[in-house]
Amino acid sequence: MGSVQIFIPFLIGAFSGRATDAGFFRLTFIIGMIIQLVGIFMTSLCTTYWQVFLAQGICVGLGNGLVFIPSITICSTYFLKNRSLALGVAASGSATGGLVYPAIAESLLPKVGFGWTVRVMGLVMGITMVLCAVFLKPRLPPRRSGPLVEWAAFRELPYALFATGSFLMFWGLYVVFYYIGQYTLLIMSTKS
Repeated sequence: MGSVQIFIPFLIGAFSGRATDAGFFRLTFIIGMIIQLVGIFMTSLCTTYWQVFLAQGICVGLGNGLVFIPSITICSTYFLKNRSLALGVAASGSATGGLVYPAIAESLLPKVGFGWTVRVMGLVMGITMVLCAVFLKPRLPPRRSGPLVEWAAFRELPYALFATGSFLMFWGLYVVFYYIGQYTLLIMSTKS
């Protein structure tokens, strides 16, 4: 489920990024926001694995693909100097979410149960996304994009190394996120 939820944004990002370039940022972002929120609120109603897979893996993944890549694209157009720093600050929001959502879950799960905990998370997500929808605005005018894949770019050594390094990094990165909890439980059970 997690691997599908991570794969879909990068797949959809190729198309949502092009839509942003063509001047459809607002539409793309709002559709992605709605799909993400539907996925979160549907998760609160799920009772079987396949329902959670559809809600989280597919629906939230699609919404992420329509929101994440265009948002990063918009942010990068506002900075010529210190662009890396600006993108790093923008990307740090995911780390903030990694602190806020587990705290919400830890405090609410025992009190109100799974369904309402997920609904509260959806409410927090909805409020923050509405703020993003209001304040994110494209700076550059619409432009025509080139081909979907520009194969000639892979002949340039720096780009080819960057693409290969990114592929290998993402190949191993998310394994840790999804299995660190199970690994910790395994280690703790062997020590006791």
